[in-house]
Amino acid sequence: MLSETLFGLLALAALLAAIWVRGRPTAWRAGVLGALIGLAALTRGEGLLLILLLALPAVWRPTSGRGLRLGAAVLAAVVALAPWTIRNASAFHRLVPVSTNDGTLINGANCAPTYHGTLLGFWSVNCRSPISSPNEAKQSAKWAAEGIRYARRHPGRLLAVVVPVRIMRTLDLWRPAQQVDLAEGRVRWVEAAGQACFWLLVPLAVYGAVLMRRRRALLWPLGVPPLLALTMSVTGYGYPRFRFTADLVITILAGVALAKLLPAGTRRRA
Repeated sequence: MLSETLFGLLALAALLAAIWVRGRPTAWRAGVLGALIGLAALTRGEGLLLILLLALPAVWRPTSGRGLRLGAAVLAAVVALAPWTIRNASAFHRLVPVSTNDGTLINGANCAPTYHGTLLGFWSVNCRSPISSPNEAKQSAKWAAEGIRYARRHPGRLLAVVVPVRIMRTLDLWRPAQQVDLAEGRVRWVEAAGQACFWLLVPLAVYGAVLMRRRRALLWPLGVPPLLALTMSVTGYGYPRFRFTADLVITILAGVALAKLLPAGTRRRA
């Protein structure tokens, strides 16, 4: 049971809400967008970035009331997050907006095994130091500090080698057979088929984006999930699962391309 399926649903709902707000910007619509972003953030922490990447461009139109709309979006996101964040503060005695997973993420992605060797650009549970506190938030902060310290000691290696490999891993361009082996329990042949489908769809999606270049009101929200996946790969580690929402967008754009390429009769039968 992984969070990407629900996150993809909520993120795409937020994309539709952003287009809705863009078409008729009101504070009420902006609030709906903010609430969906808050729910997406509760599913995966990087959903918080949608406030900057999605809500801000959607509400910040050159019309009166844009400050009110932005405030409504942020307030709705905060209201959606508040019960869980308050619970975390009560349990851990420090601010934890969504999750304590950031410590293991940063630590496991920034250590010797993931800066060199077969796990280059990936993540390793073996990088963590022994647990030293029963407080999960405090322990997470300690692990995060260890990972950040390692990254600061190897900035050249991080920027020149590790980050590019992270991106290539997310795009199934670095050791694709190994990526299939690291499928987290999923059926291996299905994972391999997913790789092949991704490689087939990307060129079609690029063509679909070119076809939509004049419809910027629709195209710009579709660029947010790939940007989110790229951000996750650069700041975390490389894995195809992180591009799940981007894959949905790629499928949509590939459909636009096929609608153009297929004969008219075929399109009508479809």
